[in-house]
Amino acid sequence: TGSELSLFTLGFLPGERLEERLALVADPLRVRPMIAEVRARINDFLRRAVDVVRARFGGKVSYASLPLEGVDWAPFDIISTDAAYRTAKSRAWEPIELFEWRGGATPRIAKTTETFEDQIVIKREVLPDGRTKLILKDPASGDYTDRIVSGA
Repeated sequence: TGSELSLFTLGFLPGERLEERLALVADPLRVRPMIAEVRARINDFLRRAVDVVRARFGGKVSYASLPLEGVDWAPFDIISTDAAYRTAKSRAWEPIELFEWRGGATPRIAKTTETFEDQIVIKREVLPDGRTKLILKDPASGDYTDRIVSGA
């Protein structure tokens, strides 16, 4: 049904141009007061969009969100959120909890550690062809790799 619509589509966040919306999202003090309204708009839109998608598409329905969108995941089969970077500067894949964006709500990030071939699974993503992409961390070296696997 889409990806990060509040940022890439007019009408969810203020700003006529992407650069304006990016600047807004990069400034938590400016964006925080708008989050409740953005979440209401996104969820209203996605509820209607999922109905349209399901009526026309026979496969699983997905959405990739920004943490600030607070998506109601109930209507979706596959979810994705852009919340696995420790910082934009390091670009290191690490599970994180974004209490500031979610208003202190209980995190949905699992506390159990999943492994694949002795590597820690940082992220799991189902590709359009059904294969699975894993972002893996070597517990010994701390190095990150990605691996595409079938049916994992």
